[in-house]
Amino acid sequence: MKVSLFRRHLAYAVAIAVTAAALALYTGSLIGRVSRRENNTRLLELAQMVERSIRRENTPLDQLDALADSLGSREIRVTLIREDGVVLGDSQADPDALENHADREEVRLARTGASASSSAWRRRPPRFGPSFGKRRSPSPWRPS
Repeated sequence: MKVSLFRRHLAYAVAIAVTAAALALYTGSLIGRVSRRENNTRLLELAQMVERSIRRENTPLDQLDALADSLGSREIRVTLIREDGVVLGDSQADPDALENHADREEVRLARTGASASSSAWRRRPPRFGPSFGKRRSPSPWRPS
């Protein structure tokens, strides 16, 4: 009788442990997806704000590297690119030393409105150059 009762309690304990482990895995995955979605929303809003600021102030091209430097940090790299992929500003490198970004997966996919699973973009980013939303007015940054 005691052995049977022990086995029943052990079976319940195992079932509870398995359920708790499955719930923990699912919850962790869910929290990760929500966190990524929130981060992507914040990045989208920031990119749109930068685009509006550049357009409103008609920021000269030679000041875009300083702007990228001021927006970036050790953890966050900001790269501003033109429609043809030329780097205009970068917070962690000299833009003249960087290769053209037109062939990068995230840039190509952003032009189509898709997202790249290998990039930080999970939603369609706004467009300033090739990786931001539809143009509302002619851009001084387009190649001539």
